[in-house]
Amino acid sequence: VLREHRGDGHVAALVSAGVGPLEAHVLTAAAGRTPAASLREHRGWTDQEWSATGVTAARHRPGLRAEVEAATDRAAAGPWDALGTDGTSRLAELLRPLAAAIADGGGVPYPNLMGVPRPEPAG
Repeated sequence: VLREHRGDGHVAALVSAGVGPLEAHVLTAAAGRTPAASLREHRGWTDQEWSATGVTAARHRPGLRAEVEAATDRAAAGPWDALGTDGTSRLAELLRPLAAAIADGGGVPYPNLMGVPRPEPAG
């Protein structure tokens, strides 16, 4: 749920910055965070669509990605602030076995397009 909460904040930050869906992924690839081919394949965009948007993405001002990420972090902070340090640690402790089971069962590929790291082993 918290991952989805962050994702919603990220979409809001992108929209506020005037960045569309395909353009957001072009910027991500341009920043070296995810291979462009993986993004194109996963999302079903053609090379032509990608190239056309890439021209637009190249025109964005420097620092745009950092601004969007900072806005995303601010939007996502509420639940974590409410939990506090101890609550966040406890939540991680409780979820670690579940996350490991999902990872071990192949429920999330690693590496993945979400940038989610493989969970540390429990205990």
